[in-house]
Amino acid sequence: MAVLLERAAPAQDSSHIAHEVFDDVRAGRPVVVSDVESGRVVLALAAEPATTEEMAFVIRFGSGLVTVSLPADRCRVLGLPPMLPAGEVTPGAPTDFAVSVDAVAGVGTGISAADRACTLRALADDRFGHADFTRPGHVLVVGVAADAAASYGCARELGELARRAGLSGVVSFADLVSVRDETQMADAGEAFEFAAEHGLRVVSVQQIREL
Repeated sequence: MAVLLERAAPAQDSSHIAHEVFDDVRAGRPVVVSDVESGRVVLALAAEPATTEEMAFVIRFGSGLVTVSLPADRCRVLGLPPMLPAGEVTPGAPTDFAVSVDAVAGVGTGISAADRACTLRALADDRFGHADFTRPGHVLVVGVAADAAASYGCARELGELARRAGLSGVVSFADLVSVRDETQMADAGEAFEFAAEHGLRVVSVQQIREL
């Protein structure tokens, strides 16, 4: 990562942090998003400007499992139904996962960083429709309704962050692996350590909700 950015601090004014984070989101840079309440930390990458290099970074440090926050209306257009009917979902498991996909054009096996970046960009591009994706694929999809109070992995908040940055609201994310113990996931306390090391900005789910 060649971009060196100042470390955001929790005590800063939320609007100031958001303004700087918006610039990074629009530029296609990963953003560290921390949920203070749950302790979860994810790397988020907006769809439209996503590059192979930045997707590879997210895959490397984000456990490899890339999920995409996709507006429910876009899921319907693309014919991406829920992974399971609500009545068949294991109690306590997320209910908003949709069928996973790969883009058809420009994609090989679907699993590489280049392939997943291509799929991500296609999901955000209204020129691509139902026939432009294979199902199932290597990119997990979380369908987010406009009135959703909560969603898996703060997908609703990540979509709102992308929309406030002037983008479509399609954004990928992956849980951050701990820098202290690679067998575990990072907690909120490690968000700033990782961001400082890689020159990334940090924003919390709670700050996004205040926008």
